[in-house]
Amino acid sequence: MKYQKLCGTEQALKVFENERHTWSALNKYVEENKVDCDLWTGETYNVAMSPQVAELAHEVFLSYQSAGGKTDHITVMRDPVTAEKMSRINGAQSCYAWQASTLQPRKLTGHLMREAISKGANLQTHTTVTSVSAAGPGQQKRDARWIVHTSRGNIACRDVVHASNAYLPAYLPLFRNLVQPVPYTCSKVVPPRSFSGLKALRNSYGVLLRDGSLISINPRSTSDGAIMFGGDNVGQQALDKWMLEHPEECTNDGFANLPAVAVAVEEFTTNHFQGWTATPRGVGEGFDYSWSGIIGRTLDGVPMVGEIPGMKGQWICAGHCGHGMARIFTAGPGLVKLMNDETWETTGLPEVYRLDEQRLQKLQRESGEASAK
Repeated sequence: MKYQKLCGTEQALKVFENERHTWSALNKYVEENKVDCDLWTGETYNVAMSPQVAELAHEVFLSYQSAGGKTDHITVMRDPVTAEKMSRINGAQSCYAWQASTLQPRKLTGHLMREAISKGANLQTHTTVTSVSAAGPGQQKRDARWIVHTSRGNIACRDVVHASNAYLPAYLPLFRNLVQPVPYTCSKVVPPRSFSGLKALRNSYGVLLRDGSLISINPRSTSDGAIMFGGDNVGQQALDKWMLEHPEECTNDGFANLPAVAVAVEEFTTNHFQGWTATPRGVGEGFDYSWSGIIGRTLDGVPMVGEIPGMKGQWICAGHCGHGMARIFTAGPGLVKLMNDETWETTGLPEVYRLDEQRLQKLQRESGEASAK
């Protein structure tokens, strides 16, 4: 829904199709390389929780179809009785089901890092980049164009790829206010006996709430059976509101067990999961804990990929707005193609991802207008 508002139906279609392609490429890589990252594949449910949201979801679905989007793989349940039965969520008004996957990103990232190091990559940890400057006559080494200044010394290089996402503005002032660090929370819930064994959740979810927000639900069905709750539910919204009053905390990834988040998760599981309270709660069951991480949110809601205008040899792949896992397996290879002098069309990425002079100037104008208010 939000992409249709942000960039129009045609580009929204390309964004959705790109994310589908990303997950396909990611799953293929995990399976072919036998990566131990708790990969699960199965049906995911998008569940609308009010008649108004259900109607809006149907309008978006029809718009997606009319724009040429493939929908033959999607099962549509617009009858509330059927939607409740399939989703196991009380109050469900409609449900859209299709094949999807979940995995453990930390384990996948660890595997990718080990692979890169085995092929000669030089990984430096605990090395803060403070700035990037043009290489002067006395600093040039071979064909170096840039000097990367770090806490452990300087690096002369021809090309620099900025993939630090939310932390980009810390050392590249051009992107201050264009990419915003935002703390986001995730919660771990231990299911009760009524949701374990053969009664355990077998699907992942995107629950569309009455106020337009969304709860993501991902059971770790391939490992310990715990259920992960994320998204921008009322608890996250309370944190967002608090952040407006305390912008200095924008890179604080230490928020844990926030009361509003815990209450929101408890209320949803208790009031909406059918049979959640059917058995007495055992020790350790229910809400366990929550933690936070930092996402990089751009002003226009989509990533920035490409060469930074006016900075030849500096490249960017950042601002994924919390959807990095659904994009990086196409955004990364796409950027490499651009670095090898291929055209944007060869990347297969949506045009709205492209960072060019026009988009940069538009974002700067919007940033200035927002600051003036």
